[in-house]
Amino acid sequence: MTAPIPTSTWATTDGVAVGTVEAYSLEGAIIEARIDWQQNGEWPATGCIVEVHIRREYECPLCGGILRDDSCPSCEYEAPDEWEPEEADIDITIEPDEARLDENWSYLDREGHVHEWHNPHELLGGLEENPGVWGHGGARITVTEVCRCGARRTVDSDPFRLPCSGPEEIISYSYPDGLWPWGRDCEYPGVPEDEEA
Repeated sequence: MTAPIPTSTWATTDGVAVGTVEAYSLEGAIIEARIDWQQNGEWPATGCIVEVHIRREYECPLCGGILRDDSCPSCEYEAPDEWEPEEADIDITIEPDEARLDENWSYLDREGHVHEWHNPHELLGGLEENPGVWGHGGARITVTEVCRCGARRTVDSDPFRLPCSGPEEIISYSYPDGLWPWGRDCEYPGVPEDEEA
């Protein structure tokens, strides 16, 4: 029996959403799918890992229709038993959107402020030679840095985190001391502007 005819269209799905990309090879389809899923869709601000199935679309050799589940809905054609479609399962990492994580981002951006991260031991604790870094057993660690505006950025890293639990690094922002706790003109976090040399 004649095998299905491959097209350059690949169907993508995470089990809920669906899409298509154009590519001539599986490798090309994987690249295009990563770009498509990263740029489109509504993802959590913290980022995530999306498990996506990619499968090439095939034309029916009898009528030219697109196969569905190895058979043609327009005629009686079914793909031979020994035929296997080109397909793959991939994990796509959606990077965190730090602007959405920071509750004061819009205000600070309008003011022209750009976060500059520091790790003063007196504010963040931890070992003096490695301030702001905390181990949680195994390979999981959190690293916190602070900006002179009062923002704290924490990265929770776990190389063994399961994809269903989120990306390897989870980023969060907080302002435990409020916005500009050391004055708007302070140059280093934790040092009030009137104490600067």
